[in-house]
Amino acid sequence: MTVVVGPGDPSHTSDPSQWGRVDTDGTVYVRTADGERSVGSYPHASEADALAYFGHKYDEIVSMLDLAEQRLALPDPPVKEVGEALEQVKVGLPEVNVVGDLTALEARVDALLSGLQSRREEAAQAKARAREEAKAARQELVAEAEKIAATDPQKMQWRPAGDRMKELFEAWKAAQSGGPRLNKADEDELWKRFSHARNSFDRARRTFFSKLHSEQDAAKAAKKKLVAQAEDLSTSTDWRGTSAAYRDLMTQWKQAGRASRKDDDALWARFRAAQDAFFAARSAKQAEQDQEFAANLVKKEELLAQAEALLPVKNVGAAKA
Repeated sequence: MTVVVGPGDPSHTSDPSQWGRVDTDGTVYVRTADGERSVGSYPHASEADALAYFGHKYDEIVSMLDLAEQRLALPDPPVKEVGEALEQVKVGLPEVNVVGDLTALEARVDALLSGLQSRREEAAQAKARAREEAKAARQELVAEAEKIAATDPQKMQWRPAGDRMKELFEAWKAAQSGGPRLNKADEDELWKRFSHARNSFDRARRTFFSKLHSEQDAAKAAKKKLVAQAEDLSTSTDWRGTSAAYRDLMTQWKQAGRASRKDDDALWARFRAAQDAFFAARSAKQAEQDQEFAANLVKKEELLAQAEALLPVKNVGAAKA
């Protein structure tokens, strides 16, 4: 905002008397390369005060150019805003109502506009580099998402893969909202690939777990039948036949597939308990039979010892007794 100051203000730095004059009627003129032109008047003021007033307005433009120069020196200059201000000054120079070295002022404006163009080109190049870097970063996100989506479902670690897909999506949103914008064609093409990878992953996950749950349900149903058979056989005393039956049930168990861990563990506990009950009973029966065999063996050994005591037979009557 331009501040109108009165004559003698200490911020006045130029010497307007070198570039202007005041006519007897109070009109103030500025000298230019094309001659003099009127810039206005300062009624009821001395010549020095009138020149100082318009000289101060000149200095205000100089101060604005100083600020523009400082802003152009910033790492990320506001080239559009500065450019608009400089163009406004440039357009107004032929009729600007100030007193000062207008030739030097115009030269400085032109120099700043030239520097502005350089900074604009630098900014454009930096923007292009940033856009390419952003594009490369997005391409990495897309490539990783596509790699995950292309993994064999049977080898996929679904939980960490799903977590990583979420992280990639969050990274995409962050880059889209906070990073350099890509051109529309690149943005659309990369998003199409990224979205396709995410959708493919989600479809594969749904298909995998739908099939897995169906297989688990089928395995659960089959194993429940095997458990029922095993429990029915647990009280059998057909030791040989039932042992063979349990071996067959175990083979079927292995072929039935896996239910969910919770169901599989519960069914296996029942199946194993039925087996253990049968084989414990068989072992007890065998132990009982072993005891009987041992007792019979003792009796037989006693009879054999008695028989051997009679040999050789010399007294037939005693042997018959």
